[in-house]
Amino acid sequence: KKSNYSSNHIDMFRNNFKIALRNLWKNKPSTVINVLGLTTGITACLLIALFIQHELSFDQFQSKGSRIARVVMEYGFEGSTETHKGTFTSTKVAPVLSRTFPEVEKGVRMTDADAILYLNNEPVTEPNFMYADSSFFNTFNYEMLQGNAAVALNGPKKIVLTESMAAKYFGSENVIGKTLEVGTNKTPFEVTGVIKDYPKNSQLQFDFLASFSSMGQNQEETYFNANYTTYLLLSDKLAFAPLLEKLDPFMEKEMAGTGATIRFHLEKFNEVHLYSPYTAFSSNTSITYLLLLGGVALLIIIIVCSTYVNLSTAKSIERAKEVGVRKVSGAARNQLFWQFIGEAFVVCCLSVLVSFCAASLLLPQFNSFVSRNFLVTDL
Repeated sequence: KKSNYSSNHIDMFRNNFKIALRNLWKNKPSTVINVLGLTTGITACLLIALFIQHELSFDQFQSKGSRIARVVMEYGFEGSTETHKGTFTSTKVAPVLSRTFPEVEKGVRMTDADAILYLNNEPVTEPNFMYADSSFFNTFNYEMLQGNAAVALNGPKKIVLTESMAAKYFGSENVIGKTLEVGTNKTPFEVTGVIKDYPKNSQLQFDFLASFSSMGQNQEETYFNANYTTYLLLSDKLAFAPLLEKLDPFMEKEMAGTGATIRFHLEKFNEVHLYSPYTAFSSNTSITYLLLLGGVALLIIIIVCSTYVNLSTAKSIERAKEVGVRKVSGAARNQLFWQFIGEAFVVCCLSVLVSFCAASLLLPQFNSFVSRNFLVTDL
Protein backbone atom coordinates (compact mmCIF):
# COMPACT_ATOMS: atom_id res chain seq x y z
CA LYS A 1 0.00 0.00 0.00
CA LYS A 2 2.78 2.39 0.87
CA SER A 3 4.45 1.60 -2.45
CA ASN A 4 1.24 2.33 -4.37
CA TYR A 5 0.71 5.55 -2.40
CA SER A 6 4.23 6.72 -3.19
CA SER A 7 3.90 5.71 -6.83
CA ASN A 8 0.64 7.64 -7.17
CA HIS A 9 2.25 10.79 -5.76
CA ILE A 10 5.20 10.47 -8.11
CA ASP A 11 2.86 10.07 -11.07
CA MET A 12 0.82 13.07 -9.93
CA PHE A 13 3.97 15.18 -9.58
CA ARG A 14 5.17 14.09 -13.02
CA ASN A 15 1.84 14.91 -14.63
CA ASN A 16 1.59 18.31 -12.90
CA PHE A 17 5.14 19.09 -14.00
CA LYS A 18 4.34 18.23 -17.61
CA ILE A 19 1.16 20.30 -17.52
CA ALA A 20 3.09 23.23 -15.97
CA LEU A 21 5.71 23.12 -18.72
CA ARG A 22 3.01 22.88 -21.37
CA ASN A 23 1.10 25.89 -19.97
CA LEU A 24 4.26 27.97 -19.60
CA TRP A 25 5.25 27.20 -23.17
CA LYS A 26 1.74 28.01 -24.35
CA ASN A 27 1.84 31.41 -22.61
CA LYS A 28 5.34 32.39 -23.73
CA PRO A 29 4.99 36.20 -23.42
CA SER A 30 3.91 36.13 -19.77
CA THR A 31 6.47 33.41 -18.98
CA VAL A 32 9.30 35.47 -20.48
CA ILE A 33 8.19 38.59 -18.61
CA ASN A 34 8.01 36.71 -15.30
CA VAL A 35 11.37 35.01 -15.79
CA LEU A 36 13.10 38.24 -16.85
CA GLY A 37 11.64 40.15 -13.93
CA LEU A 38 12.63 37.56 -11.36
CA THR A 39 16.04 37.05 -12.98
CA THR A 40 16.85 40.76 -12.86
CA GLY A 41 15.89 41.03 -9.22
CA ILE A 42 17.62 37.85 -8.09
CA THR A 43 20.80 38.74 -10.01
CA ALA A 44 20.97 42.15 -8.37
CA CYS A 45 20.37 40.63 -4.94
CA LEU A 46 23.02 37.94 -5.52
CA LEU A 47 25.68 40.53 -6.29
CA ILE A 48 24.65 42.76 -3.40
CA ALA A 49 24.60 39.79 -1.00
CA LEU A 50 28.05 38.73 -2.23
CA PHE A 51 29.46 42.17 -1.47
CA ILE A 52 27.76 42.43 1.94
CA GLN A 53 28.89 38.94 2.99
CA HIS A 54 32.47 39.73 1.98
CA GLU A 55 32.55 43.01 3.92
CA LEU A 56 31.01 41.48 7.05
CA SER A 57 33.61 38.68 7.01
CA PHE A 58 36.57 41.10 7.18
CA ASP A 59 39.23 40.00 9.68
CA GLN A 60 36.98 37.33 11.20
CA PHE A 61 39.67 34.70 10.58
CA GLN A 62 42.02 36.42 13.05
CA SER A 63 41.84 34.20 16.14
CA LYS A 64 43.22 36.99 18.38
CA GLY A 65 41.19 39.74 16.73
CA SER A 66 39.14 40.47 19.86
CA ARG A 67 42.37 41.24 21.75
CA ILE A 68 44.01 43.44 19.10
CA ALA A 69 43.78 47.23 19.23
CA ARG A 70 44.79 49.77 16.63
CA VAL A 71 46.26 52.94 18.11
CA VAL A 72 44.85 56.31 17.07
CA MET A 73 46.92 59.38 17.93
CA GLU A 74 45.52 62.83 18.68
CA TYR A 75 48.01 65.66 18.96
CA GLY A 76 48.10 69.43 19.31
CA PHE A 77 50.37 72.23 20.46
CA GLU A 78 50.17 74.50 23.47
CA GLY A 79 48.36 77.73 22.76
CA SER A 80 46.34 76.19 19.94
CA THR A 81 42.85 74.71 20.17
CA GLU A 82 43.29 72.77 16.94
CA THR A 83 44.10 69.09 17.18
CA HIS A 84 44.84 66.42 14.58
CA LYS A 85 43.76 62.82 14.82
CA GLY A 86 44.64 59.71 12.84
CA THR A 87 46.23 56.28 12.84
CA PHE A 88 49.71 57.74 12.35
CA THR A 89 51.95 56.89 15.32
CA SER A 90 55.64 57.13 16.09
CA THR A 91 58.27 54.46 16.61
CA LYS A 92 58.12 54.83 20.39
CA VAL A 93 54.47 53.96 20.95
CA ALA A 94 54.63 50.17 20.61
CA PRO A 95 57.77 49.55 22.72
CA VAL A 96 56.95 52.02 25.51
CA LEU A 97 53.38 50.80 25.95
CA SER A 98 54.56 47.17 25.93
CA ARG A 99 57.11 47.95 28.64
CA THR A 100 54.85 50.12 30.77
CA PHE A 101 51.41 48.51 30.88
CA PRO A 102 50.72 44.88 31.83
CA GLU A 103 47.59 45.00 29.66
CA VAL A 104 49.82 45.09 26.56
CA GLU A 105 51.45 41.80 25.58
CA LYS A 106 52.93 42.81 22.24
CA GLY A 107 53.22 45.86 20.07
CA VAL A 108 53.56 45.75 16.29
CA ARG A 109 54.76 48.69 14.20
CA MET A 110 53.89 48.53 10.52
CA THR A 111 54.07 50.67 7.41
CA ASP A 112 53.51 50.02 3.73
CA ALA A 113 55.05 51.53 0.63
CA ASP A 114 55.81 50.92 -3.01
CA ALA A 115 59.16 49.23 -3.52
CA ILE A 116 61.39 48.51 -6.49
CA LEU A 117 62.53 44.91 -6.75
CA TYR A 118 64.52 43.17 -9.46
CA LEU A 119 63.23 40.23 -11.46
CA ASN A 120 65.84 38.87 -13.90
CA ASN A 121 67.78 42.12 -13.36
CA GLU A 122 64.76 44.15 -14.49
CA PRO A 123 63.21 46.64 -12.03
CA VAL A 124 59.65 45.86 -10.95
CA THR A 125 57.52 48.21 -8.85
CA GLU A 126 55.69 46.25 -6.17
CA PRO A 127 52.83 48.20 -4.50
CA ASN A 128 52.21 45.84 -1.56
CA PHE A 129 55.53 46.03 0.26
CA MET A 130 55.22 46.22 4.04
CA TYR A 131 57.57 46.57 6.99
CA ALA A 132 56.61 45.00 10.34
CA ASP A 133 58.11 44.10 13.69
CA SER A 134 58.94 40.45 14.39
CA SER A 135 56.01 40.44 16.84
CA PHE A 136 53.72 40.34 13.77
CA PHE A 137 53.77 36.54 13.90
CA ASN A 138 52.79 36.53 17.58
CA THR A 139 49.84 38.82 16.95
CA PHE A 140 48.26 37.96 13.61
CA ASN A 141 47.29 34.66 12.01
CA TYR A 142 49.47 33.25 9.24
CA GLU A 143 50.30 29.96 7.58
CA MET A 144 54.06 29.55 7.29
CA LEU A 145 54.99 27.39 4.30
CA GLN A 146 58.76 27.79 4.56
CA GLY A 147 60.97 29.18 7.30
CA ASN A 148 60.74 29.76 11.05
CA ALA A 149 58.35 32.49 12.17
CA ALA A 150 60.23 32.99 15.45
CA VAL A 151 63.28 34.43 13.67
CA ALA A 152 61.88 35.38 10.25
CA LEU A 153 61.83 39.14 10.97
CA ASN A 154 64.29 39.14 13.85
CA GLY A 155 66.95 41.48 12.50
CA PRO A 156 67.55 43.96 9.67
CA LYS A 157 67.40 43.15 5.96
CA LYS A 158 65.14 40.13 6.34
CA ILE A 159 62.03 39.54 4.29
CA VAL A 160 59.10 37.11 4.15
CA LEU A 161 57.30 36.51 0.86
CA THR A 162 53.77 35.39 0.14
CA GLU A 163 53.37 32.15 -1.78
CA SER A 164 52.49 33.91 -5.04
CA MET A 165 55.49 36.26 -4.85
CA ALA A 166 57.84 33.40 -4.05
CA ALA A 167 56.64 31.66 -7.20
CA LYS A 168 56.97 34.87 -9.20
CA TYR A 169 60.58 35.59 -8.20
CA PHE A 170 62.00 32.14 -7.53
CA GLY A 171 59.70 29.60 -9.16
CA SER A 172 59.15 26.34 -7.30
CA GLU A 173 62.55 26.15 -5.58
CA ASN A 174 63.16 26.52 -1.85
CA VAL A 175 63.67 30.24 -1.28
CA ILE A 176 65.06 30.23 2.27
CA GLY A 177 68.43 31.97 2.24
CA LYS A 178 67.90 33.48 -1.20
CA THR A 179 68.43 37.20 -1.74
CA LEU A 180 66.08 39.89 -3.09
CA GLU A 181 67.44 43.25 -4.19
CA VAL A 182 65.26 46.11 -2.95
CA GLY A 183 65.30 49.77 -3.94
CA THR A 184 67.26 51.72 -6.50
CA ASN A 185 70.46 51.01 -4.55
CA LYS A 186 69.71 47.25 -4.76
CA THR A 187 69.93 46.60 -1.04
CA PRO A 188 70.07 42.81 -0.52
CA PHE A 189 67.34 41.32 1.68
CA GLU A 190 67.60 37.74 2.88
CA VAL A 191 64.45 35.67 2.29
CA THR A 192 63.65 34.03 5.62
CA GLY A 193 60.15 32.70 5.07
CA VAL A 194 57.18 32.08 2.80
CA ILE A 195 53.61 32.39 4.02
CA LYS A 196 50.33 31.59 2.33
CA ASP A 197 48.77 34.55 0.53
CA TYR A 198 46.83 36.68 2.97
CA PRO A 199 43.02 36.58 2.56
CA LYS A 200 41.45 39.44 0.63
CA ASN A 201 38.98 40.07 3.45
CA SER A 202 41.72 41.45 5.68
CA GLN A 203 42.71 45.01 6.50
CA LEU A 204 46.32 43.84 6.23
CA GLN A 205 47.27 43.47 2.58
CA PHE A 206 50.84 42.73 1.54
CA ASP A 207 52.94 40.64 -0.81
CA PHE A 208 56.27 41.26 0.95
CA LEU A 209 56.83 41.57 4.70
CA ALA A 210 60.22 43.04 5.58
CA SER A 211 61.68 43.46 9.06
CA PHE A 212 60.90 46.86 10.58
CA SER A 213 64.47 47.16 11.81
CA SER A 214 65.56 47.39 8.16
CA MET A 215 64.25 50.96 8.10
CA GLY A 216 66.64 52.20 10.78
CA GLN A 217 64.13 54.63 12.29
CA ASN A 218 63.06 52.13 14.91
CA GLN A 219 66.43 52.49 16.61
CA GLU A 220 65.40 55.98 17.75
CA GLU A 221 62.37 55.98 20.03
CA THR A 222 60.52 59.27 19.70
CA TYR A 223 56.92 60.43 19.96
CA PHE A 224 57.41 62.62 16.92
CA ASN A 225 57.89 61.61 13.26
CA ALA A 226 54.57 59.77 13.45
CA ASN A 227 54.50 57.90 10.15
CA TYR A 228 53.65 54.36 11.21
CA THR A 229 50.66 52.24 12.21
CA THR A 230 50.72 50.58 15.62
CA TYR A 231 48.74 47.52 16.69
CA LEU A 232 48.67 46.24 20.27
CA LEU A 233 47.98 42.69 21.38
CA LEU A 234 46.24 43.00 24.73
CA SER A 235 46.29 40.43 27.50
CA ASP A 236 42.52 40.08 27.40
CA LYS A 237 39.60 41.38 25.34
CA LEU A 238 38.40 43.21 28.47
CA ALA A 239 41.68 45.13 28.80
CA PHE A 240 40.63 47.97 26.48
CA ALA A 241 38.90 50.09 29.13
CA PRO A 242 41.56 49.72 31.89
CA LEU A 243 44.32 50.58 29.43
CA LEU A 244 42.50 53.65 28.12
CA GLU A 245 42.12 54.99 31.66
CA LYS A 246 45.88 54.81 32.16
CA LEU A 247 46.97 56.27 28.81
CA ASP A 248 45.98 59.93 29.33
CA PRO A 249 47.76 60.41 32.72
CA PHE A 250 50.80 58.58 31.37
CA MET A 251 51.06 60.75 28.25
CA GLU A 252 50.61 63.97 30.26
CA LYS A 253 53.76 63.07 32.17
CA GLU A 254 55.59 61.99 29.01
CA MET A 255 54.84 65.22 27.12
CA ALA A 256 55.39 67.62 30.04
CA GLY A 257 57.58 70.53 28.95
CA THR A 258 57.60 69.60 25.25
CA GLY A 259 55.08 72.24 24.16
CA ALA A 260 52.90 69.55 22.61
CA THR A 261 50.06 67.33 23.76
CA ILE A 262 49.55 63.75 22.61
CA ARG A 263 46.67 61.44 23.48
CA PHE A 264 46.11 57.89 22.37
CA HIS A 265 42.80 56.19 21.59
CA LEU A 266 42.21 52.52 20.88
CA GLU A 267 40.13 50.98 18.10
CA LYS A 268 39.03 47.36 18.29
CA PHE A 269 40.68 45.51 15.43
CA ASN A 270 37.53 43.62 14.40
CA GLU A 271 35.59 46.90 14.12
CA VAL A 272 38.10 48.87 12.06
CA HIS A 273 36.81 47.90 8.62
CA LEU A 274 33.15 48.77 9.22
CA TYR A 275 33.20 51.38 11.99
CA SER A 276 36.44 53.35 11.81
CA PRO A 277 36.60 56.78 10.12
CA TYR A 278 40.31 56.18 9.47
CA THR A 279 41.63 54.12 6.60
CA ALA A 280 43.59 50.92 7.10
CA PHE A 281 46.04 49.18 4.78
CA SER A 282 42.94 48.38 2.72
CA SER A 283 39.95 50.64 2.14
CA ASN A 284 37.18 50.65 4.74
CA THR A 285 33.44 50.24 4.25
CA SER A 286 30.79 51.91 6.41
CA ILE A 287 28.28 49.69 8.19
CA THR A 288 25.65 52.29 7.26
CA TYR A 289 26.44 51.69 3.62
CA LEU A 290 25.96 47.94 4.05
CA LEU A 291 22.63 48.46 5.82
CA LEU A 292 21.47 50.67 2.96
CA LEU A 293 22.53 48.05 0.43
CA GLY A 294 20.69 45.39 2.38
CA GLY A 295 17.58 47.57 2.35
CA VAL A 296 17.92 48.06 -1.41
CA ALA A 297 18.20 44.30 -1.95
CA LEU A 298 15.11 43.69 0.18
CA LEU A 299 13.19 46.36 -1.74
CA ILE A 300 14.21 44.80 -5.06
CA ILE A 301 12.96 41.38 -3.95
CA ILE A 302 9.66 42.85 -2.75
CA ILE A 303 9.17 44.68 -6.06
CA VAL A 304 9.92 41.69 -8.30
CA CYS A 305 7.78 39.36 -6.16
CA SER A 306 4.90 41.85 -6.22
CA THR A 307 5.22 42.19 -9.98
CA TYR A 308 5.21 38.42 -10.38
CA VAL A 309 2.13 38.04 -8.16
CA ASN A 310 0.29 40.82 -10.03
CA LEU A 311 1.04 39.32 -13.43
CA SER A 312 0.08 35.84 -12.26
CA THR A 313 -3.17 37.18 -10.77
CA ALA A 314 -4.04 38.99 -13.99
CA LYS A 315 -3.27 35.86 -15.98
CA SER A 316 -5.41 33.70 -13.68
CA ILE A 317 -8.51 35.61 -14.81
CA GLU A 318 -7.82 34.48 -18.38
CA ARG A 319 -7.39 30.90 -17.16
CA ALA A 320 -10.70 30.80 -15.27
CA LYS A 321 -12.26 28.99 -18.22
CA GLU A 322 -9.51 26.36 -18.13
CA VAL A 323 -10.03 25.83 -14.39
CA GLY A 324 -13.78 25.44 -14.93
CA VAL A 325 -13.29 22.84 -17.66
CA ARG A 326 -10.88 20.86 -15.47
CA LYS A 327 -13.32 20.92 -12.55
CA VAL A 328 -16.12 19.62 -14.80
CA SER A 329 -13.73 16.92 -15.98
CA GLY A 330 -13.33 15.76 -12.39
CA ALA A 331 -10.16 17.56 -11.26
CA ALA A 332 -9.98 17.99 -7.48
CA ARG A 333 -9.11 21.27 -5.77
CA ASN A 334 -5.71 20.02 -4.59
CA GLN A 335 -4.84 18.96 -8.15
CA LEU A 336 -5.50 22.49 -9.42
CA PHE A 337 -3.57 23.92 -6.48
CA TRP A 338 -0.51 21.80 -7.18
CA GLN A 339 -0.71 22.59 -10.88
CA PHE A 340 -0.37 26.32 -10.26
CA ILE A 341 2.25 25.75 -7.58
CA GLY A 342 4.17 23.62 -10.09
CA GLU A 343 4.12 26.41 -12.66
CA ALA A 344 5.37 28.91 -10.07
CA PHE A 345 8.07 26.46 -8.97
CA VAL A 346 9.30 25.97 -12.54
CA VAL A 347 9.41 29.73 -13.16
CA CYS A 348 11.32 30.36 -9.92
CA CYS A 349 13.84 27.56 -10.55
CA LEU A 350 14.44 28.75 -14.09
CA SER A 351 14.88 32.34 -12.86
CA VAL A 352 17.39 31.28 -10.19
CA LEU A 353 19.45 29.29 -12.71
CA VAL A 354 19.48 32.16 -15.20
CA SER A 355 20.34 34.57 -12.36
CA PHE A 356 23.46 32.62 -11.40
CA CYS A 357 24.55 32.61 -15.05
CA ALA A 358 23.88 36.34 -15.36
CA ALA A 359 25.71 37.11 -12.10
CA SER A 360 28.73 35.10 -13.32
CA LEU A 361 28.81 37.05 -16.59
CA LEU A 362 28.45 40.39 -14.81
CA LEU A 363 31.05 39.59 -12.15
CA PRO A 364 34.04 41.25 -13.93
CA GLN A 365 32.11 44.50 -14.33
CA PHE A 366 30.87 44.25 -10.74
CA ASN A 367 34.45 43.72 -9.49
CA SER A 368 35.55 46.81 -11.35
CA PHE A 369 32.67 48.83 -9.88
CA VAL A 370 33.24 47.83 -6.23
CA SER A 371 37.06 47.45 -6.47
CA ARG A 372 37.02 43.84 -5.34
CA ASN A 373 38.18 40.55 -6.83
CA PHE A 374 35.29 38.13 -6.42
CA LEU A 375 35.35 34.77 -8.19
CA VAL A 376 32.51 32.78 -9.71
CA THR A 377 32.99 30.18 -6.95
CA ASP A 378 32.10 32.88 -4.38
CA LEU A 379 28.51 33.07 -5.66
